[in-house]
Amino acid sequence: MDKISVVTEKKRSARFLQVLLVCLGANLVGIALSGPKSSIVLGAAVVLQLVILLASRFNGSKKYLINSFLWISTFEICALSALNNGVNDPIIIAYPLILMYAALFATPAMFLVLLVFMSLFNTALIFAMLHGLWPAPVLLLRWEAVIAINLLFAVAALSSWFIARDYRQLISRLTRQIAKLNRSRRKIAALHKQDALTGLLNRESATAHFKRLSKQYPALTIVFINLQKFKQINDAFGHSAGDRVLKRIAERLNTQLSGSEVACRFGGNEFVLILPPEPEQQERLRFSNLSTLLTEELLVDGYTLSLAASFGISRYPQHAQRFEQLCLQADAAMHKARREAKCTYLEYQPVWQSEHTAKLKFIRLLKKGLELKQFYLEYQPKYSLRDMKITSVEALVRWQSPELGLVMPSHFIAVAEESGLIEQLGLLVLELACRDSQQWRSQGHNIGVAVNISAQQLTSGRLPAAVQQILTDTGLPACYLELELTESMLVEHTALVDEQISQLIAMGLSFSIDDFGTGYSNLHYLSRFSMATLKIDQSFIRNLHTGSPNYKLVQGIIALAKILGLQTIAEGIETTDNLTLLKQLDCDTGQGYLLSRPLTKQHLITLFNSSATVTAELVTT
Repeated sequence: MDKISVVTEKKRSARFLQVLLVCLGANLVGIALSGPKSSIVLGAAVVLQLVILLASRFNGSKKYLINSFLWISTFEICALSALNNGVNDPIIIAYPLILMYAALFATPAMFLVLLVFMSLFNTALIFAMLHGLWPAPVLLLRWEAVIAINLLFAVAALSSWFIARDYRQLISRLTRQIAKLNRSRRKIAALHKQDALTGLLNRESATAHFKRLSKQYPALTIVFINLQKFKQINDAFGHSAGDRVLKRIAERLNTQLSGSEVACRFGGNEFVLILPPEPEQQERLRFSNLSTLLTEELLVDGYTLSLAASFGISRYPQHAQRFEQLCLQADAAMHKARREAKCTYLEYQPVWQSEHTAKLKFIRLLKKGLELKQFYLEYQPKYSLRDMKITSVEALVRWQSPELGLVMPSHFIAVAEESGLIEQLGLLVLELACRDSQQWRSQGHNIGVAVNISAQQLTSGRLPAAVQQILTDTGLPACYLELELTESMLVEHTALVDEQISQLIAMGLSFSIDDFGTGYSNLHYLSRFSMATLKIDQSFIRNLHTGSPNYKLVQGIIALAKILGLQTIAEGIETTDNLTLLKQLDCDTGQGYLLSRPLTKQHLITLFNSSATVTAELVTT
């Protein structure tokens, strides 16, 4: 039972007791004014009503008490009318009053039974009087009748007043409840249209607004905004601080809107503006001001925070008709602007669609190639620069696609990283390399293999377990596997990388830092990680001579490695002068086209079997 029903039932019970007391009082007054016979009837009614009153105090059945009261009152009126003036007696005014009580307090069935009984009784009484079966009274007008009529009027008036007041209160309460419900509905409707955090339009409402504006304007501009550095704020200060930042950004966006222009929180740290067209120069100025506004510092929880913003722009109907498609296009333009870093905003170009389609096709072929294992490895030997013997090999992946032909890593590695396939590809390369290395060991060639690892592999948390499983399956001892990492991976993911590398080192693997010296170099991670080898980037080896700017740099890297107890390997050795200088600088290992090009597994085994040593004279021939 709801709250209103409970209150109504309590009110009804209270009013029944009030009506009972009023009727009891009226009967007591009637006893004083009536003759002997009528007084007996009224006295009996008073006694029975007192019984009902006492029973109600002891939580008696409300239905039984109400029905008893109604029948007692009905019999009382029937008896009084029969003893006095019959249907001409003023007392019969009480019949409608009893029926009103029945309608309010009893069931519809009880109301109907009482109505039928009253009708039959009065009909029978009239019939009996007409045929002499009951003495027909002589109609006498007495002052007692006036008192009786007014007494009945008073009882009816009081009862009606009590009941009417209850229903007025009930209607007032219902009106307030309905008003409250309507306010709740309006609030829910507003929340349905708005983003709960920022108060901006949500995506659904923005779509509806776009449809309305597209009927008013011949063209519209969709601006997709991405806030950069937002994740760092969440990570450093918590999501509540991030929420306050989003609210402040929403407030700033609202200050830039006018007329029918709207802002939408598209999701997370992304916003969308829907703007009517304006002159190109004015639009550029606006985007510039908007960029400046969004990158202004914010004071949150006592900290000064700064963000960066990238914009992507699409046009209706030039680029698309539907809002969803326009947002996708603006999103693509935003990501391109973000990658290029030189642009605050870019406008979507339709040519990107064909590029996107071609890219999706390439990704499908790449995924298919991984499933069918269309990849194979070539190996470039690494030579000790002291005795020119092969110390290990670097695994280089190749893709032989039936549809595309031979595809080199420079064409598919970046796509694999972007599409999330790089981890699957990396594990395939690891498995092939370990299997080949174990095969060489079984043939008497204890040659280790180096495999490049992507950032996604290293930070996924699954690499140590995957490497352990591959080593177990292939039977290759961990000391024959070397993993190559880039400097950027160490700098950007130090906390995550630390745990992964520690586990892999504990397994017995060695590491090398690839492309060392290309811009991220610092001593911090060299002291933190137990790296075995520094790979000097080939950009420093090309055109290396004693007078070149890179000579001192290479010399310093080698000296630093010696101090830290690390090995050095120079990649990209292509001339005998390079080789001679690196030997003079005491570089440990080298690889490059001068020494050997990448070889297939079969050609590499042939090289192992023929000779494991090369000289400059052999290479040049």
